Amino acid sequence: MISFRKVATGLLAAALTTLIGVASPAQAQYPCTGAPGEQMAAVKTEPGGATVPLCIPGASPQEAPAPAPQGTHAAFAFHVDASDFWIDGNYTGPGHAGERISLEQCNRVMGGGCVSGGGWGNAAMVVYRNGRGELFWGWSYDKASVNKAQTDCRANAILPCEQVLKLGSSTRERFPGAEARKRYLAGAWVKGAEGYDGKLYIASGEPTYAAAADKAINACRAATGGRECAVIDYTADGVLQAYRSADEQGVVVETTSARAAKATQGVCKKAKVKCTLQAQYDARRPGQFVHDFKSAGGGE
Repeated sequence: MISFRKVATGLLAAALTTLIGVASPAQAQYPCTGAPGEQMAAVKTEPGGATVPLCIPGASPQEAPAPAPQGTHAAFAFHVDASDFWIDGNYTGPGHAGERISLEQCNRVMGGGCVSGGGWGNAAMVVYRNGRGELFWGWSYDKASVNKAQTDCRANAILPCEQVLKLGSSTRERFPGAEARKRYLAGAWVKGAEGYDGKLYIASGEPTYAAAADKAINACRAATGGRECAVIDYTADGVLQAYRSADEQGVVVETTSARAAKATQGVCKKAKVKCTLQAQYDARRPGQFVHDFKSAGGGE
C-alpha cells in the first residue's frame, strides 16, 4: 500500500524536495505516465509547491489465463439389429450436433429404427457382447457402469463376455456401413416330450431374429406333422454348438467357435456329466439345416 502526505507550503517547501513513499532506492522513479503496470511510489515536491507523482515500472501485464480445457465430447446411435455403433465426436464441448448426426447416419444404413444413445465426454465407451450378439456398454470414468455392463452381459453364461469395442469421446467419426447388420440364427425343436423327434431345425443368415425364428419353427412344424415347435436358442453373428450326454441333448451359443466349445464343456462339467460335442452352426452362413442329435457324432 502506498501512503501519501500533504507537504506544507512556504519557504521550507521552496527550499526542500520531499520524497514520500515506499519505493526502494534501487528502483528508478519517474513521473507517472499512466502506462500499464506502473505503480505510484512517491510524490515529488517541486520549487513553488507543485507536486509530481512518481512511479516505478510494475510487472509486465499478465496475459489472461487460458480457459480450462473442456475435453472431448461425442454422441452415438445404435440399432437392435446392428453389431456396431454410429459415433460422431471429438467436439470441444457438450453443445454439439453429434446426437443428430450419429442418428441420421445409423438410420441411413439400417433403414430406420435407430435409437440415440445420447452423449458423453472425456471418457471411453467400453462395449461387451454376449453369445446371442447383444451389446452392453459402460463408461471408463465410471467403474460401476463398466462392472454392471459385464455382469448384465454375462448373465448366467459360463464364460465372461468379451470386450469387443473401446471407443473414446475423441472418436471423430465412426459410421459403419451394411457390414454392421447382424446375421441371425435360430434353432427350433418340438415343444414338450410328446412327438419329439430328436432333431433341431435351424435357420441362419437372416437379417432379424423374427425372420430366423419363423423359418426354424415352420421347418420344425412341417417335418413333424404340425407339432407345436419353439425356439430353443438363437445367436446373432455367433455360433451354435450342439451337444448330447447320456441324459440330455442341448445347444450352447457363443461368439466364436472356440468359445462355443469351451462353454459347452463348462456346462457339462458344472452338471457333472460326460458330454459329446456335436456339430457347430455359424449364424453368418445362410441356409436351413436339420441337426439330428442321435446320429451327429453321439449316437447310441
